[in-house]
Amino acid sequence: MPYVTPHMTFAQIEALPHMERAAGYLIEMRPESAAKISGVTLEMNRALYGEFAGRRMRLGIERLVEVANEYGSPDIELWDEAAIVEVPERERTRLFRFPAPKPGAPFVLVIPGGGYCSVCSAFEGFTFAKELNDAGYAAFVLSYRTREAALMPAPIEDAVQALRQILAHADELQVAPRYAVAGFSAGAHLAGELCSDNWGWRRWDLPRPAAALLGYPAVDMRLLAKQPSENETVVHMLDAMFGASRDDALLSEFDVVRHVAAEFPPTFTWQAEDDATIPFASSAHLVMRLGELGVPFEYHAYAHGDHGLVKPHDSDADQWPTQAIAFLVHTLGR
Repeated sequence: MPYVTPHMTFAQIEALPHMERAAGYLIEMRPESAAKISGVTLEMNRALYGEFAGRRMRLGIERLVEVANEYGSPDIELWDEAAIVEVPERERTRLFRFPAPKPGAPFVLVIPGGGYCSVCSAFEGFTFAKELNDAGYAAFVLSYRTREAALMPAPIEDAVQALRQILAHADELQVAPRYAVAGFSAGAHLAGELCSDNWGWRRWDLPRPAAALLGYPAVDMRLLAKQPSENETVVHMLDAMFGASRDDALLSEFDVVRHVAAEFPPTFTWQAEDDATIPFASSAHLVMRLGELGVPFEYHAYAHGDHGLVKPHDSDADQWPTQAIAFLVHTLGR
């Protein structure tokens, strides 16, 4: 099996045997940005984001390459040919598989962030999927529609289709029909929508998620709409989600905080207080609503780390994956 080394670029990793379907999806973004990212090495990312984050990313990508070699492809079919003919933008989606060590394990749908303009799978998806595998769970990492194709509810439809495909082929994929959803930033918005009383599981006739794991979640739309124009990530995210529309009714329709009900799954959430992208109040408002409705939750607020812990922070913040998986064991079982 080919080995992933710290000095390999994303482009070299994508060129490994059986990784064709992953090309352009380690970080799915605009072509002009993707050209710059393709020449970045894992070692450069370790130097940029720190030892802990760099090691997690390397292990996640190694696991993806291992799966690609075992199964001949890193992903499973999300949309069939007829669905892609109907909506051609669906062809850009992917559902990467991370099988559990033993058959019959519950699974987690992992949804990376990227402000609905990119999908940061290498940083937020494959990393956590590998850790879930190590804990005995199966995981599936979703690369959903972004940018011009991300007008709501298109990305929600991708997430719903992912769950339908996994559950319909549970025997073949060797997973139990028990699951949780996990998401980060915009991906946490998408995971939260699957749990809401509006665009959630009941609307699509899906079983209820047993748990939700939401990191630095972009779940309060009206709060985000008040961000200054200097917060370009949020501005571009709202553009992708809603186009030119910003009316309160539309924002409220896709506002997870305002669609939390008593049946919202038990939730683990965390965020750095100095997050300069998604306001810290986003997660605070979510847990306030969960508490009002008596929904079990575990909340971790870290003083430093900015968005996704990409800035210097206390080492206790790096315990979030261990804490999230412990919460998962309690709520989802094994």
